[in-house]
Amino acid sequence: MSTLSLLHMDGQWLAFDGNRVNRLDTRPKLDRSAVAIVDFDGGVSQVISLEGSPAHAVALIEKRLRADGLIDNESKILIHQSKTVGNGYQALFTAVPLDRWQQMFAWAEDHDDHCLLVPSLALLWRMLRPGRGVVLHSGRQFTFVANLRNRIVHVSGLAYSESESDLAMTVSALAERAGRELAGADEALETLEVEWYGCLTRAPAASTGAHASVHIEETPTLRSVAPSPRFAPGLPLADTAADDDMTFDGQFEPQPVEDDIDDAPVAAPRPVAPITASRWLDEALMEIFSANSGTHVRLGPHTLVRDADGVQYRSGISGLVAHANALAAVNPLSSRLMYMAERVLPWASAASLVLALALGGLGGRWSLAAHTANERAANLDAQISEIDAEIARLQPKQAIPDAYPSLLEFVSRAAGLQQALDPNAALQELRSAAGDDVRILRLRLEADTGGKGHRLRVDGMVNHGPNGNSEGMQVARFVQRLRAAGYLPEAIDPQQGNVRSQSVGGAFSYLLRRAATTTPEKAS
Repeated sequence: MSTLSLLHMDGQWLAFDGNRVNRLDTRPKLDRSAVAIVDFDGGVSQVISLEGSPAHAVALIEKRLRADGLIDNESKILIHQSKTVGNGYQALFTAVPLDRWQQMFAWAEDHDDHCLLVPSLALLWRMLRPGRGVVLHSGRQFTFVANLRNRIVHVSGLAYSESESDLAMTVSALAERAGRELAGADEALETLEVEWYGCLTRAPAASTGAHASVHIEETPTLRSVAPSPRFAPGLPLADTAADDDMTFDGQFEPQPVEDDIDDAPVAAPRPVAPITASRWLDEALMEIFSANSGTHVRLGPHTLVRDADGVQYRSGISGLVAHANALAAVNPLSSRLMYMAERVLPWASAASLVLALALGGLGGRWSLAAHTANERAANLDAQISEIDAEIARLQPKQAIPDAYPSLLEFVSRAAGLQQALDPNAALQELRSAAGDDVRILRLRLEADTGGKGHRLRVDGMVNHGPNGNSEGMQVARFVQRLRAAGYLPEAIDPQQGNVRSQSVGGAFSYLLRRAATTTPEKAS
């Protein structure tokens, strides 16, 4: 359901619903969310210059208003904007009688749905960009606000009635006051751009427009820096307004007459198109404002609406509501947060849907990855089961037999004997080493004294036979050949076993051990 737009200006309630507008006598009872733009029944709105801390602005403003007689009861001070100017600051505010504020505040909160309460002056300020101005017309009331570089300009006026002549006179006075305020600003050399918004302007009698909505980018206006006389041809204006200024309540106050007024140049009247039956009223008022303030005025976004009787109007409510948000509202913080949450709910729902789809896609991807990982794990489990079955099948064959210790001992002994001394190989090597030089008398295998195996004892004598040599080097050559064969000969006494080189008569004895390495080079 769409949001209802409510406008409370100049003591009148207007309810906008699409291209329909209804006039209400009292504050309505809402059945859906709404945005209410209110002026608090003409509360005092001004710009005030103060010094000190902006935190004390509320107390200082109330004190100033009481001193000027603008308020006499308790009031609620709403500060819409503060701007630092030199050592002080300017504050744009609205002072609302406390009882009126409480009634409006209670009405905004006493609904089943959200109702955003937005002050009209705060909304106009939020619509402004630096160096721009805006005019809001509602019934008899006109409000002008400008955001200049070094100041805030605010001018308001209230016409005597809604007749065309009274409205033109009020706009003329309002424009001249705005022109004087703008003349002293730094931006005075440039024409100020102003947007015009009308709350509800009745269509001229000769209007034949049948479109549901219209957006006029710019209406032809007159540009003038020097203010023109405050009248428009075709409008009977009171002469008493020529040199007077209008106060916030629509009354004029006399201005002091300058001594050199006769010498002052008088600007020539600017031609302004008259208000006719075929012309929109706000277009004529825009030209009057432009001619008397020296600004460039253009019509803001407007929409064509009809009331219950089918009468056609033009309203800028769409442009106003477009800038009305929770930041400009005066509702409690909790209400504003809930309103913002409700506004973003469709976007949050769409984002949740997109996130759900993304998570669903990721979930499907992760599910496929998990399925693949489960298949790999199942294959690994099958391979492990096969390996375990093979291990169980081979386990009986891996058991050590009962006779294994004795077999191992035998093998170890045989390996030790083979490594220590091979009798057959030793016999052949001794026979080769003896040759014709010595005669082997006896070979005997003896246990080593260190208990580390066995050694071979060789008993022999020098060969003195007819083929033997007699030069005395037979034993030395025999020992040399043994060492070349990989033995370590140790000479002992042939009779007693004592270590000696050789006995008398050519007999000798040696104990033979295998060397650590049997290479010929090391043996030699």
